Amino acid sequence: MNSNFQSTLGSRRRNGLTECIEGRFQLETRIGIGAFGKVYRARDITSGEPVAVKIFNANIRDAGYLQELGLLFAEEHPHIVPTLSFGYASGEKYLVYRFMAGGSLRDVLARTPRPPLDHALSICRDILDGLAFAHARRVVHRDIKPENVLLDGARWPFSASLCDFGLSARLIEGESNASNFGSPAYMAPEQFGEHYDHRVDLYAVGVMLYEMLYGRRPFDGDATELRYAHTHRDMHVPSSTPISLAQFLRKLAARDPEKRFATAGDALAALDSVRTTLDESRVERTVQLRDPAAITTRWRARIAARCESVEALAADGLVLSFRDRIARLGADGGLDPIADASEAVHEIAAQTGPSDLLAWMSGDQIWTARHNDVQPLPGDYALPAHPRRLVLSPGGEWGLVASSESIDLIRMHDGEHMWRAEVDGYGSVPEVTFAGGDDTVVWICTESPRTVLVCMDVDGQILARTSIGTADTSIIGRPDGGCVVAGRGRRSITHYDREGFVVAEGITGAPVQELVRYDDRHLAVWSVRHAELIVEDSLDTRAFVRRPDTHELVVPIGRGGYLVGPDEADDDAVVVRRFTLDVITEVLS
Repeated sequence: MNSNFQSTLGSRRRNGLTECIEGRFQLETRIGIGAFGKVYRARDITSGEPVAVKIFNANIRDAGYLQELGLLFAEEHPHIVPTLSFGYASGEKYLVYRFMAGGSLRDVLARTPRPPLDHALSICRDILDGLAFAHARRVVHRDIKPENVLLDGARWPFSASLCDFGLSARLIEGESNASNFGSPAYMAPEQFGEHYDHRVDLYAVGVMLYEMLYGRRPFDGDATELRYAHTHRDMHVPSSTPISLAQFLRKLAARDPEKRFATAGDALAALDSVRTTLDESRVERTVQLRDPAAITTRWRARIAARCESVEALAADGLVLSFRDRIARLGADGGLDPIADASEAVHEIAAQTGPSDLLAWMSGDQIWTARHNDVQPLPGDYALPAHPRRLVLSPGGEWGLVASSESIDLIRMHDGEHMWRAEVDGYGSVPEVTFAGGDDTVVWICTESPRTVLVCMDVDGQILARTSIGTADTSIIGRPDGGCVVAGRGRRSITHYDREGFVVAEGITGAPVQELVRYDDRHLAVWSVRHAELIVEDSLDTRAFVRRPDTHELVVPIGRGGYLVGPDEADDDAVVVRRFTLDVITEVLS
């Protein structure tokens, strides 16, 4: 370690990156900037290895911190970034430490707001391990946050290490610290001007773990709002969080320091216990995948007319629109007329059950049919200029009209326009769906300018809003008010609760084309090659079924679907085949 605090920077052309610190560390490019200084990637010209150099702002005057750092870095630890040198040069303090190729945890969270659970818990463990080392030497970091966690690689498995002990302080026996240094979003209640000890670091790790688990920090706002939140409010841990993990998180980030873990070592042991419990639970949920099997055709019907659009019903039937009418194709293959259509039908929405409601947009109006009683939607609601999607709630009470610029909620029995949400879909129509039972909510996924998932109640109040990492989504609403989201063309699938927190994540066997409900406990994920049965709560895969090897239109619904294609013998006719996924029924039984 270099103990010469009078090293010379040399040339002052820092923007041109000609500086060579100590005649050894050649600056190459700036890689970060913060409240206390700038960080540069540099090259150790004696070894050729990359290093990182932090040059502190000239107004940082706490000269004693370097001696305290020397006490910490006299020994190396695998989860504290090694300091190679430090000192003064041209009146500025600097640190030279090992270059970490994976960047900071903040860089990772910018790309993946919610890293996989295994990654999040592993990072948390590494940080607690590094803190146990520092705390044993009576050094408290005081500024734990994702920017100060560096990773040794960009791909899993990687190791995380603490850096930037520039705000650290050494606890003196019989004395307490009294300062409010730190980052307000991660500061413990007692750190806002009160006396505190090493447990402020544990609280900050809890906030950081919360951010990794749920894709957001527990509290937001300016410094004043954050201070109030940290000192007066407990973190809300979603009820879907595994019990052992929720208990660990609450204890790690308790507002009262006496209710936190006494040491980082205690927290580390508790985390290891949590990971063991979660691993055992995961093994219990693992299901042996069945070999793929082909579909079974139940019936076939020929229709002597070319249909314009189709909509599957929850019951065994299909609604088809033609140039002049709308009709229902029943399980017996018979075609029952529903209504004449004097204008083109834009969109059909169907709900079977208590209301047995059909609705469609034709011309500038919404039409409804209940038990073949066809009526225009009452009231004076005016369709937006370019409506593209119509969705009905499970009970048929509500309807959503979606365009690339707005989402409208309509009460279907009297046509009252409840609210309009302005969106910017950049030319595409947002995905919308209903969720909940008696307490109905609306889920909207739109790009504005990045993909945002929003939950609203029927009064127009926003209940949750969270950014997600995928566009062109398929959404299924859940009876509990949550939703399941899959990105078309991607393999990720995510279960959100109604507060916008992630409950579970899964990976499908192939890129998703469509997501549909199979039954009250399972979803069917359709891809180019197969249908995949997914447990709705955990998103575990139960079975694969080979997709029909055909060029016909596949209309998936429930335990199977429909194949709609032209009749080879007559271009003006279509053939509809009803199929089921029997192998999935066998798996569930």
